[in-house]
Amino acid sequence: MAKTEVKNKVILSGVNDISIFRSAVSGTAFRYSEILSNVSERRVNLKSLTTSSDIEIDVRIHPYAIILTPDCDLDWDFNTRFDADGKPQSHTEFNGKEIPTILLCEVIEAQMLKAKYDLNSKTWPIVRKNNNQRYHFFSSIEPENDFHEEGLPELAIDFKRYFTIPTAELYWQIESENCKRHSWLSCAYLEHLSHRFGNFISRVALPAYSGRT
Repeated sequence: MAKTEVKNKVILSGVNDISIFRSAVSGTAFRYSEILSNVSERRVNLKSLTTSSDIEIDVRIHPYAIILTPDCDLDWDFNTRFDADGKPQSHTEFNGKEIPTILLCEVIEAQMLKAKYDLNSKTWPIVRKNNNQRYHFFSSIEPENDFHEEGLPELAIDFKRYFTIPTAELYWQIESENCKRHSWLSCAYLEHLSHRFGNFISRVALPAYSGRT
């Protein structure tokens, strides 16, 4: 069966077009592989803990980020936090279904990643084919596969740049700040990302060999 890649679609002869990305859906649980924009990461300013009576918060804006928390956990959490109409539910006790934070990873425009790490003409094709363990490349996203119908450029993940945000805060950012939901990966491509990130994060450091017995 012939296979060709056209931007963010894979076309198999005799089969309907299969989009790599699907548009996010408002008012639903976050999804594994969901791409967000304008994500605010808040951190306590450690210096203010010792030099000031007021704790200061530093804010870092991530132009793009991708969610790497499993769908099952996200679904259980969402159904615990919100009712069928999407309104917050009031409860005071942890029921074992909520997740305190959501795992994300920085996403940057692919050409910016290439320039930032000075990836040469030999390394860059390997990155684009997702054969480099540290990075994951995404083709551009067409407007019809973006919730805001804007489309996104070629993007890339550096698996070392992961971070967490409290779950309630991330939902709040969607409702109250400029954070936007865009797209998530179709199943087969989602599994590919999951396996690659899992392999990267599960690396085991080996002791240095001194050559002595």
